[in-house]
Amino acid sequence: MSVRFTDLHEEATGFGPVNHTGIPGDKQWIAEAMGGGAILLDHDGDGDQDILFVDGNVVARPKDPGARTRLYRNDGKLRFTEVTREAGIDITGVGYGGAAADYDGDGDADAFVGVLGRNHLLRNNGDGTFTDVAAAAGVEGDEREMSTACAWADFDGDGRLDLYVANYLDMMKVVDDFRAVGRPGRSCDWRGFKVYCGPKMLPYQKDRLYLQTADGVFRDATENLRGQAARPTFQPVAADFDGDGDMDVFAANDTEPHHFWVNDGKGVFTDEGMIAGCAVNADVKPQAGMGVDVSDYDHDGLLDLTITNFSHDYNTVFRNQSKARASGGRRPAFEDVTVRVGVNLPTFVSLCWAAHFTDFDNDGDRDLFYAAGHVFGEIDNFAASGTTYRQRNLLLENLGGTSPVFADVGDEAGPGFRAEDVHRGGGQADLDDDGDMDFVVAVLNGKAYILRNDGGNANAWIRFTLRGDWKRSPRDPAGALVRVEAEGLLPQTDVLHHGDSFCSSSDPRLLFGLGSAAKASRVLVTWPSGAKSEYRDLDARAHWLLEEGVPEAKKL
Repeated sequence: MSVRFTDLHEEATGFGPVNHTGIPGDKQWIAEAMGGGAILLDHDGDGDQDILFVDGNVVARPKDPGARTRLYRNDGKLRFTEVTREAGIDITGVGYGGAAADYDGDGDADAFVGVLGRNHLLRNNGDGTFTDVAAAAGVEGDEREMSTACAWADFDGDGRLDLYVANYLDMMKVVDDFRAVGRPGRSCDWRGFKVYCGPKMLPYQKDRLYLQTADGVFRDATENLRGQAARPTFQPVAADFDGDGDMDVFAANDTEPHHFWVNDGKGVFTDEGMIAGCAVNADVKPQAGMGVDVSDYDHDGLLDLTITNFSHDYNTVFRNQSKARASGGRRPAFEDVTVRVGVNLPTFVSLCWAAHFTDFDNDGDRDLFYAAGHVFGEIDNFAASGTTYRQRNLLLENLGGTSPVFADVGDEAGPGFRAEDVHRGGGQADLDDDGDMDFVVAVLNGKAYILRNDGGNANAWIRFTLRGDWKRSPRDPAGALVRVEAEGLLPQTDVLHHGDSFCSSSDPRLLFGLGSAAKASRVLVTWPSGAKSEYRDLDARAHWLLEEGVPEAKKL
C-alpha cells in the first residue's frame, strides 16, 4: 500500500491539547470515561480548517483549573497556534462535543458545544472572535442535561438551519442519588473490580430539537420528536436517508435501540428505527452505539451508516436498501451487512469511538476509519480478554465494486496506525490542503494529535465547497447531496453533514477521489430545496465552489 500515515504531535504541529476528563486511572462516574471530540471549522475565513477541541473536567470533585475547550488556528501547512482567549472562547465545564455550521448565514462558521450543564453557541463575529449566544438564541438547554453532540440541518424546510442536540443521562441526579445513600460512584462490579456504574439502570435523558425562527433565535420543538423514548444518545447524523426531500436523523444510542427519526417534511418526526432495520443489529440486539458516519460505500446512490460499538462486539455497517414509493421518495430500510462486508472480525475486540467513511487513497470508493480505546483500565489485568485499555486505531480499505468488502490495512498504513492510546473522538479534514484526508484524534487524559496522510494524493482528487442561495436552501446547505462521475470509476455519492464521528464534526468541504481521471465528467448536486445543479468536465486536483442557482462552477 502506497499510503502511509504519520502521527504528528505537539512538537511537529503546535497542536497538542490535553484532555482533562476526570482523574486518570480513577474514573468515578461514567461521564468521566467518555472524553470528547474535535470540531473542524474555518474560524477566521482564511480557507483552511482550524480545530476546536472540546475538553472535559471532573464531574463531582473540585474542577481541574487546566481544563478548557481550546481553539487552534491552522496556518494551512499543519502548524497550529492556540487562539482560545484571543477568540473570546471561555468554556471550562465538563464538555463533550458539538459541530460547526454557518447557522445565521453571514458567511462564517459558528459552533455549538455540548456540555454537562448549560450548552454554548459560539456565534462567529467575522473577525476571528466569537460571542456565546446560547442563552439569547434559546439553545442553552437545561442545567442538568448532559449534551454530548449535535447535528445541524434545515428540518422544517424554511431555509434556515435547525439543531438536533443529543443528550445522554441525568448525571447530576445520579451523583445526588448515590451520595444520598452513601454510595460511591465506583460501586458497580466488573470482573471483580469496582468500576463506575452505567448507563443501564441510570436515568436517561431525551434529545432536543430546536427550530430556528426568522429572527435568528430557536424554538424548542422537542415535542416534534413524536413519542420519543429517553435513551443515552452519543452522536446524531442528519441526512435525507429516504430520498423524499427532507432531512431525517439517525441517533446512535448506548446499549439501547438507536433512534431513526423520519421527517414528515414539516419538521415533525417519527422513530422508525425498528421498522427500518437500523435500531438493532442483525441479531436483534441493541449495541453500545458510540460514533456514527454516513456516506454511500457501495455506489448505489443511497446513504449508508457505520456505527462504532463496545469491545467484543463488532462495529456495524448498515446498508441502505430503501425502496421507491409510488407516492415519491423511498420506504426507509436498512440491512446489517457487517459480516458480509468483513467489518466484524477486524473490529470485534476493539472498543471504538470516532467513525469515518473516508477515501484515504483517492481511488474512488469509501474506506473506513475507526478510533479505538477502552473505558476500563482494569482490562489490562485480563490477558485472556484479547483486548487492552490502550488500543490501535483501525483502517479498513474498501476493495471496490458494487458489493464491496473491507480489508484491514492498519499494519500497512505506517507508524500512525501502530500507536496505542485511549483514543476517543475526532474529525477528518484535509488539514494541509494537499488533496487527501488527514485525521484529528482526541485522547482521553492525553494529548490529541493528527494522523497526516502521506501519499493519498498520488491519485487524483476534486474538492467542493457548497453554498445555498439562502432564499430556498440555507446558505450553508447541510444535507446537499453530491454525485460525482469520472471516467473509469463507479459513480460516487456523498452528503454535506454537520455533526459526525464521535462528538465531532468534520471538514465541510467535500473531497472525492478520482483515481487516474483528469476530470470529473459530471457533477450533480441536489440542494436541500430540492433544486438540482449539474456541472460538466471539472478539472481534477482543484477546489471548486458550487452555488445553488449559479450555472457555472468557480475554481477556488
